[in-house]
Parts: sequence; structure tokens; C-alpha cells
Amino acid sequence: TEEGRGHRPWLGAFEGWLLSQGDEFPSRDFHAHMVKFCSEFAEFQENVLFEDGLVRGLRVGFLLEDVPADAPVEVMTALKQNWDAYVAERNREASENADSAWHTSEAWLQVEAQQDLSSGIVYASFIALSVGFFISLCVLRDPLLAVLALLSVGSAALAEAAFVAGALRGALG
Repeated sequence: TEEGRGHRPWLGAFEGWLLSQGDEFPSRDFHAHMVKFCSEFAEFQENVLFEDGLVRGLRVGFLLEDVPADAPVEVMTALKQNWDAYVAERNREASENADSAWHTSEAWLQVEAQQDLSSGIVYASFIALSVGFFISLCVLRDPLLAVLALLSVGSAALAEAAFVAGALRGALG
């Protein structure tokens, strides 16, 4: 729910409102009920996208209380994959007018940024070592010396990366 972030969840309010009106939840006249609900409770209008009196989009928030904010990227990646599968399954089961649900989260952005950073470091290292090898080869004119220089620089870079990764892991928890 969104309550954990100081928001009153609209879905619970909508259910309570419907029941207080003598209607059923879920609504049998959803579009008309949502128009009336949002006209009475303006604070929830930011969660609903209307077009020509029809609901075209809804925002529903979830707070995953069992997942720490500083969970490792592997845990967050697995969680995102589970959400991807869950939403895909709901879309497969939905009618053709309701099969376009998607999800997003600040956590997914952090996961993607960490994965992009990791792959960027790998690509940059490969390019730097390749350029270094070819420059060494041109200057030294000896493939064996160029390979030895590459191994020396590569092992120093690897040791530095391991040190930084260990320091960051300790600093970040």
C-alpha cells in the first residue's frame, strides 16, 4: 500500500466509498463510479487518467515491507523479475481492454543503474586494455613484452578494483 509513504491508498478508499453507497466491490459500473468517486475525493484524481469519461489508466502503489531499502542488487533483480512475471501473467489473463498493465519502481531504476555501471566498467576496461596492448606493441615492437606489460597493468587494475569494491561493500553495508 501507499500508506507507508504518507499517502492514503485510493483503492481502499474507493472500496469503502462503494460499500457506503450500497454498491458492490469490485464495481459493476467502474468508469461511472470512478468519475463520481474522484469528483467527491479530489485528492485521488492524481491516480486516475480519464479520457472521455472512461478510465484509461490507474496508479496503484505497493510498499514491500519485507524488502530492505539497501537489499543487494541480486535480490532486487530477482524481485523485479518476479514482478515482471506477475504482471505479464495478469496481462495474459486480462481482457483485451485491460491487458496493458506495467510496473515501475525507484528500486528498478537503481538496479538498472548498477547493472549498466557494471557493464560499462567491463567495456571500458576491455577498451583501455586493448588500446594499451596495441600501443605497447607499437612502442616495444615485441609481442611478448606487450603481453607482459598488459598483464602487469591488468593485474594492478584488477587489484585496485577489488580493493575499491571491498571498501564500498564495507561502507555501504
